[in-house]
Amino acid sequence: MIMLINMSLEQKIMHDIKQAMLAKDHLKLDVCRSIKSEILILKTQKSSVELNNDKELEVLQKLLKQRKESARIYQEQERLDLAKNELDQADIILTYLPQPYSRDELLELIDKLM
Repeated sequence: MIMLINMSLEQKIMHDIKQAMLAKDHLKLDVCRSIKSEILILKTQKSSVELNNDKELEVLQKLLKQRKESARIYQEQERLDLAKNELDQADIILTYLPQPYSRDELLELIDKLM
């Protein structure tokens, strides 16, 4: 098994695209391709600097925000099938984002810093 911990986001996405193709998981494949597309757009911009962890997080957060906004609009228009698809895509994008600290973990970190 490939160690995914030390991989960049782009490497993880490429790996997951291959896995989704083998598993015939069209939803995950679409999400991974959209993430890959955004990364390529960032890398080819003239003003682009090296794609670091912060830029990768920005890309993921932007895509997540788009999916949630689309789902909200679809729900308002009573297109629940399309809203569900957008929310399912958002759930997949969330797997690439770091997990936020819980309240207890934050308090513990603050205590250590003080």
